[in-house]
Amino acid sequence: MTNVVTFAVWYWEIDGGGPLKRRKDSHESEDFLFPQMTREKSGSGWSPGFVDYLFLAFNQSTAFSPTDTAVLSRKAKVLTMIQASLSLVTIAVLAARAINGF
Repeated sequence: MTNVVTFAVWYWEIDGGGPLKRRKDSHESEDFLFPQMTREKSGSGWSPGFVDYLFLAFNQSTAFSPTDTAVLSRKAKVLTMIQASLSLVTIAVLAARAINGF
């Protein structure tokens, strides 16, 4: 859970210039392409909220890849690689501990 929440906050912080830019201007996601952004109603005014980033981080930790959200920027790609690596290492350590514990 710590991994998911931490990376959700990081994704939320970096996307579209961060929270300061999000407060000043209308928020446009520059680092991620969410499915809602590809609808034909381009003027719908939808912008991702924290739950969207939480969902992205959860998918990243469980599937080791983004499932429905495209990662666009280099900084976001690096963060998703780090998150997937941490999740994989955590699972490997837990599995090794379980196997060696018997």
